[in-house]
Amino acid sequence: MEAVIKIDKGIETLNYRDIRQALQDKGIKFGIYPDAILQCNLDMRNIEFVAARQDFSFELLKSKKASYSFDITKVDPLEKKMGAALAQQYLGGEIHLKKDLFGNNQEQTKGYEFPFRCASGTRLSSDQTKAFAAKTGFPSLSIERKLYIHPPIFVLEDADLRYGPLENYANLKISGILTGAYPVTAGDLYAREIRGARIEAIGTVRSEIGMTDSFVSAQGDIHAKYLHNCRIETFGNVYIENEMIDSEVFSSGKIDSRHCRVVSSTLFAKKGIELKGVGNGRTRSCILGAGKEHHILEKIKGLELEIKNICSPLDELKEKKEDRDKAANKIFQKMIELKIFHDQAKERKSKLSNEFKKKKEATEKKELKNIVTLVRTFEKRMEDSLASLKELNEIKKKYDKESTLLEQKIKRLEPEIEKRISGFQIDMLAIFEWARKEENHSCIKIRKQAFSGTLFKGVYSELAIDNELNNFSVMERQDTTADYNLVVVQH
Repeated sequence: MEAVIKIDKGIETLNYRDIRQALQDKGIKFGIYPDAILQCNLDMRNIEFVAARQDFSFELLKSKKASYSFDITKVDPLEKKMGAALAQQYLGGEIHLKKDLFGNNQEQTKGYEFPFRCASGTRLSSDQTKAFAAKTGFPSLSIERKLYIHPPIFVLEDADLRYGPLENYANLKISGILTGAYPVTAGDLYAREIRGARIEAIGTVRSEIGMTDSFVSAQGDIHAKYLHNCRIETFGNVYIENEMIDSEVFSSGKIDSRHCRVVSSTLFAKKGIELKGVGNGRTRSCILGAGKEHHILEKIKGLELEIKNICSPLDELKEKKEDRDKAANKIFQKMIELKIFHDQAKERKSKLSNEFKKKKEATEKKELKNIVTLVRTFEKRMEDSLASLKELNEIKKKYDKESTLLEQKIKRLEPEIEKRISGFQIDMLAIFEWARKEENHSCIKIRKQAFSGTLFKGVYSELAIDNELNNFSVMERQDTTADYNLVVVQH
């Protein structure tokens, strides 16, 4: 069960309080997402979004019991051999109470709720209560509660088109340059330099020199000397030593880059931002948002797009089937009309034939000739109707056959697609549950200079500076009217 907010107009005038009030007006009391997520949806101009979900509750976690044989906060540095136990779930048949969105108690017997899922390099036991390493490597548990084993891979040259694709979800150490020749999935990743790459990492991504023209999605920290024209999405912290130029960074941790200058970039971090300087007075102004949930919502948007892409082949088949059904139905209606026309012609011919028999001896030949002509006309119409009916019937059979074949394809595809969609929905639930437990910090610290035009954003308020400031912090505070405002504090 979930509550979806749909906004027709005036989204720019709404805030999180309006959303909460709308939910309360509908009697929804439980499972409501945190205010920061509600407000961020409005800031991102999302006109339709989930605002409450029944499983978004502490009861969900309390009902799950599992133990792990490794450090689940990161990619564990201790290697596990193939066959080693990674995790175990403790099942119980106890009864627990769970509230729906409206606060009604729902008594549920604890069933099979697995607190983790097996991904690359792992497998479940036959009773599905334990997980084991399917190969030797370093274990990790992702935010989505997926278990991985990352085998170590060392590349002593550039990882480019000539080198070929890299093993999926390995711990990669690349002595040279990682290029965008192939998409990369990894546990932890180290490269001397990253250029034009597309990276998905369960752990930390580290570049000794820097990153250029790259997209990085990670669950650990990001380390580099510079970012040029990059997009970074991470659940961890961001540590950039020198500069960020023309880049976008979305973090659910902290952007802790106190020696870094930022130019023409957009940065959002849930746990605060610390930089050396912002802007240069010539290029476009920077946007810095602290305490914001942009990373989580960008991640969810990506999962929703994945679901849409997964559904598109099935939707196309359903549209084709619907078109065939409509065409067959249209032809059937024509067949009904032709049958009515045929029956009317047959009836008219029968009447004319009877009339001819009655008037055969007593009527002039000219009148009889007219009757015969009419009879032949109706016979011709009947023949044409029958021919058309046969032709239309063949076409209808063709459409019906195509519709049946499409329905069979749909039935074959549906189970796998529904399974994949269910997996993505569990991912979204796990991400939101993780986000609910993490605190928001609306603090931005600039050690040196910020140029005029820089836009600072907190969770609920924003502030654009119209003159240069030095060595200061921007913090969000609540005033006496319970409204939030960003306040500049000079050091």
